[in-house]
Amino acid sequence: MALAGIEVRYLAARMDALARGHYVAAVHGVDRETVLLKMHHPERDDALLAVSTRGAWPTSSRVQATGTNPMVRRLRDSIGRMRLEGVSQPGEERIVTLEFGGPGRAARLVCEFFGEGNLVLCDGADRILALLRAVDVRHRTLRVGAQYSAPPAPALAASTATPEDISEILQSPLRAGTWLGRAVGLPSRYVERIFADAGLDARAAGREMDPAGAARLHAALSSAVARVMGGDHAPEVSGEGRSATASPIPLVDGARDERGRAFEEVLDEVFTSALLEEGRAARSGETDRRAAELESQISEQDRAIALVGQRAEEIAAAARALQALSARLSRRRGRDTVEVAGRTVEVSHGSSVHAAASALFDEAKVQAAAAPAIAARQAAMRRELESLRARSGDEAAAVGVRRARKRGWHERYRWFVTTDGLLAVGGRDSSSNMSLVRRRMEEGDTVFHADVAGSPFFVLKGGHGAPPASVSETAHATACFSRAWRNEAHGTGAYWVEPSQVGLAAPSGQFLPRGSFPIEGRRNPVAAPTLRLAVGVVEAGGSRAVTCGPPQAMRASAACLSIIEPGGLPQAATAKRIRSELVRLGASPEEVGIDEIARAMPAGRSRVAESVAGDARA
Repeated sequence: MALAGIEVRYLAARMDALARGHYVAAVHGVDRETVLLKMHHPERDDALLAVSTRGAWPTSSRVQATGTNPMVRRLRDSIGRMRLEGVSQPGEERIVTLEFGGPGRAARLVCEFFGEGNLVLCDGADRILALLRAVDVRHRTLRVGAQYSAPPAPALAASTATPEDISEILQSPLRAGTWLGRAVGLPSRYVERIFADAGLDARAAGREMDPAGAARLHAALSSAVARVMGGDHAPEVSGEGRSATASPIPLVDGARDERGRAFEEVLDEVFTSALLEEGRAARSGETDRRAAELESQISEQDRAIALVGQRAEEIAAAARALQALSARLSRRRGRDTVEVAGRTVEVSHGSSVHAAASALFDEAKVQAAAAPAIAARQAAMRRELESLRARSGDEAAAVGVRRARKRGWHERYRWFVTTDGLLAVGGRDSSSNMSLVRRRMEEGDTVFHADVAGSPFFVLKGGHGAPPASVSETAHATACFSRAWRNEAHGTGAYWVEPSQVGLAAPSGQFLPRGSFPIEGRRNPVAAPTLRLAVGVVEAGGSRAVTCGPPQAMRASAACLSIIEPGGLPQAATAKRIRSELVRLGASPEEVGIDEIARAMPAGRSRVAESVAGDARA
């Protein structure tokens, strides 16, 4: 489906509201035309944005890669960890621009949805760093190193068209629908509905319309544009499969009514379905072509078996007739031959009729013997064909999609559930430390910290008077997620205090680093003799999530877990090992992404000590 400019305006506004201020945490390629941007914010929910040559939209779907996107590596290098400063649309063009900023640098990703579409990455001065397709046409040139230039803007926009603008249709010899579509850049599905709402014939010439009709046309246009841009939606879906089209307002008779859902949600479903179908076709395409070749060869062999069988029978029949009728031999070029079923069979000179018949019988046997050999080759081809068909199905099925689930507020932080069922939540960095203490700490909680550089703050929700096991587990996590893990500083401990002891500002005349808070009064130390954590799969909000915590707590709440210790392999390599172990223990591959595992782990090197099933295993 092709997005209309007024739909692009709404989607750009939604992406801006959802992800402005987020940081680019990851860039994933889906196919040559589509990239997913995973956006992270220390205090707000993470977001996933899809940018493609077909459109840009907020998505909840992570489609597995089905092809190589040449932009991915450059995007990771250029906008990785940068802040999204805004998402906008120039005019009503089918273009979305994502602006990124960081310390001393800026970048812009321009997504064009007209023609073949394009993705263009520019620096802060609009110099092109990378692009999907080079362009060299009369009005602009796009290539690496050149200055980005937008296409010429249309003379009229749907949202700003006045009654006087629309009245120009009265002078046009074109069909009225054609004139309106070209003038304001709307696709036919909008044009047809606008004319229907205005009670006008879109096929009649524009100059056949009267001024009252032009006024009704402007009113219908303005109403449709206001509904789309203003979010007054009643979404629908027309068509099926790759030809499906999502619209924010009712446009097509007989379309599937999706009112009650957000337009961007319906659009995400339609675009994701198209990406899956295209990906599956691409993934299994070569196998399907080979299978078609084999089917053709097997059909040819069926014809060959029938042909040699027919020849053998005809030659044998001729031999029998020769014996019965004493057929006369013919002589050609000094040789005695017999012509039967299109075959010339040579016999010895001076042979008797019986000898000629014997020669024919021998030829019939040769023809008949070819059939089993062809059948044997055919059987081998049939086995290969069955294998290819199964492989094609497996290849298509391997292209899957993982839906982003609704996350709880605590999942933006480090978290686990203690053996007593209490929620322990910790900061990931200075920003999340500040957010946790300022926004989530409440009376009745217990606050944990360690006198170690890089120590997070942990809050044990409802931890006032908590059992010793919960206190010990939260202190253990506080020590492990500090720099003690990276330094392999075993024996590091932590302490707990009441929320009232945590100051929210530095004392007068003193300075505290970002993410630090002054502690007043008595600190209650808790020993953490070992540095061990467990990464496991636990229930969270009706689905499963990956988290990390002390082994004893994770055993009680996880379906399966891998226990880790400091040292060993880098974080990414250990995360891959943990994923393999969790899948072996029964976790679904979709539940345990490598990125999620790495995000749950402490910073620094780790090694897997053991992997076991947890008490929550179904």
